[in-house]
Parts: sequence; structure tokens; C-alpha cells
Amino acid sequence: VRQCSLQDGGMCLGLELRCKDGPSQPILKDLLFECHRHGFHISLDEQVSHVTSPKGPASCWQHYFHERHVITLVQRPVIQGECLKMMFGLLSEHNVNIVKIERLSVSVLAAVQVTVNLPAGLEGSDFQTKLLKSSRALGADIAFQRDNVDRWMRRLIVFDMDSTLIQQEVIDELAKLAGVEKKVKELTESAMRGELNFFESLKARVALLKGHNAEELFSKVKANLVFTPGAQKLCRALKKLGYKMAVISGGFQPVAEEVQRHLGLDYAFANTLEVDEHTGLLTG
Repeated sequence: VRQCSLQDGGMCLGLELRCKDGPSQPILKDLLFECHRHGFHISLDEQVSHVTSPKGPASCWQHYFHERHVITLVQRPVIQGECLKMMFGLLSEHNVNIVKIERLSVSVLAAVQVTVNLPAGLEGSDFQTKLLKSSRALGADIAFQRDNVDRWMRRLIVFDMDSTLIQQEVIDELAKLAGVEKKVKELTESAMRGELNFFESLKARVALLKGHNAEELFSKVKANLVFTPGAQKLCRALKKLGYKMAVISGGFQPVAEEVQRHLGLDYAFANTLEVDEHTGLLTG
């Protein structure tokens, strides 16, 4: 049995049926009639099997796909030979069989996908841990996921904003305009050293913006956003493929909404700064 949901809200269901005794035609006829009566679209592929010998577990298609996984390796500007050596070395060391290798990038070898079958006794989570540890040491991104229908059912892409979709840190840009860039930088470095947690650091930095006109600050930041090369092309392609996209940021809502508008995203979630409704100034 295989089932997947469709974009328009429908469902596609596949069934493998075996008739133990007697001809299959009367059963198929009744099946077609009932499906038509209930508004289902159905297609049948009848196969005649010849029993030769009992099937063992290893000859079943479920067994073949049970430990099938997909490894996606990405490194910019190009995948280094050392990184490929690491990945294929791990596959060889653990007797992992390669089913298929696909190049995902166009101009240079920056992304590759390898479909593999794990041998009996090798836990996917353990092998994933080794892949992730090695890839981090080499400055590459790697994903390891089971090759099943669930892999194709993910229809939501969520992006970070600062230094991801845009090449700036919004709090730093606001601090420049407010004349408190040095103090904000000191607080950021303190948080990076673990002396302040994220929320304490955010509150302290936002407090330095107190008394400044919110609309003026955000208007200037939005007018000078530098989008990451390829971000618009990526979002346009994902939109055509039917994905929903969101930006979720520890930054601020006015800028997140501008990024949403520019890139055609579906959702934007970020922090909202308190503004005095009478003066339009940030309260800190």
C-alpha cells in the first residue's frame, strides 16, 4: 500500500492485490464499478505471476527499500576532493552499497545526491552522526534521510533572515542609524561568549534604540537591504513547484515583511518592537 496527499487536497492511493483462488476478472470488474460509483479515478495494471519458489525476505521489494537512504552533500563554491573522499570513505568503511549518484548543481560541482542501501546491522542514526561530524569538520552541509514517500511530502520551506536571505544583521543596521553601533556590538560579542543569553542580549540592544522614530529607522533599513545572491531565484523556483515558504527571524517584523514582499514568501514571523502610539518613538 502506498498513499500520498495531493496539492489540490486529494489523495493518491496505490494497492497491490493478489487473487489466491479463481480468476481475477470478476473481482476487477466489481472493483472498477464500485470506484466509479463513488467518484474515484482508478487505473489497473494486471500482472500474471508464475510461482517458481517461495520468496525469502531479501527478495521482497519492501526489504529492498527498507534501508534505502539519500545523502545530499553541499559545499560552496565547489565540493572539495577531501569532502568527497570523506563521504565515500565512510560508505566503504561501513559496507554501504551505492545505488545511484546524481549531480544537483549546474555549473560547478557544488551539490551531489547519493542514494544508498545500508547493510543489515548498521543503524541509520549512527551512520548519520558520523556523516554530520565529518562534514562539519570539512565545512560542508550534509543531509541524510530515508528514501520513502515522506521525503517528497514536505511542502513547507522555512528560512532564517539575517545573514541568510539578506546579507546584513538588522539589529546592527538599526544601531548604525541610531548612533549606538559600538554598544550594540559589545552586547552581541558578550552574547557570543555566553555571558548573556539571547533574550537578555536582545532586550539590552533594543533598549539602546529607545527614543528613536521607528518608521524612519525601519524605512532606511528596508531601503538598503542587500539580498543574498540567488535568494530570489530560489524562492521563485520553489513557488513554481508549489512549496509554501516562510521567514522566521529573531529580528524585527517590519523588515521580515519587506523580505516576504520582495521574495514572494507566504509567511513572515519576527519580533515586534513597542512603539509609543502618540509620538511614534521606540519605547526600548
